[in-house]
Parts: sequence; C-alpha cells; structure tokens
Amino acid sequence: MICPQPGEVNIGNCTTQTCSACGYVMKGKEHLTLRDREWECPNCHTSHKRDQNAAQNILQRGLELAAML
Repeated sequence: MICPQPGEVNIGNCTTQTCSACGYVMKGKEHLTLRDREWECPNCHTSHKRDQNAAQNILQRGLELAAML
C-alpha cells in the first residue's frame, strides 16, 4: 500500500469489501452495495457488520504501517 503521508492509512481501498478474518475481497456480483449492512464472507463464512469490518481492516492497515516506521 502506498500512503500519501507517513502515518496516513488509505481508507478508500476496499475496507468494507474485504473480509477482516481471511482477506477475501468481494468482487463481481458479490460486490456489496450501500444497502448491505451485514454480510457473510463466501470464503470463510464469517459474518460481518459492514462498518465494524471496515474499522477492523483500517486498524490492521494502521498497525502494519506503524510496524514499518
């Protein structure tokens, strides 16, 4: 991931579409719409709440970035 500023996490990169448990990215007909508030990962079958899943992905990306500094 390329960040424009040190310490900044690019949050516009599929954070709601990526399973925080296994990393699977929803694609094609699986792609979530704004109406989809809860979903199940077709890969690992983990149930997600859209915003909570996005927050977990953002946290993980931030921790990964912090480890590189």
